[in-house]
Amino acid sequence: MTNKITIVTGASSGIGAATVKVLVKNGYKSISPGYVDTEIVKVNGFLEYEDIAAIEKVAPRLHAEDVADAILYVASTPSHVQITELTIRPVGEAV
Repeated sequence: MTNKITIVTGASSGIGAATVKVLVKNGYKSISPGYVDTEIVKVNGFLEYEDIAAIEKVAPRLHAEDVADAILYVASTPSHVQITELTIRPVGEAV
């Protein structure tokens, strides 16, 4: 596979950031999305916690289509183009 792409969440620090560095050294193109509107918060029962429920009500978020568009963009670049990391965040998300 010549066009290796990975999506790493939580890539701004810690294990996520270290993971991105290793993958990029091994030829991967990395996409790191910010907060994405998914069902994971509901499915995992996180809304039972008041602090998480409060954040969930007001947090800016990306849509799944935003991440899909980023993947298509990275996948469509020619082989001579190196995208080491693409970070996308919703407007207003704390950096």
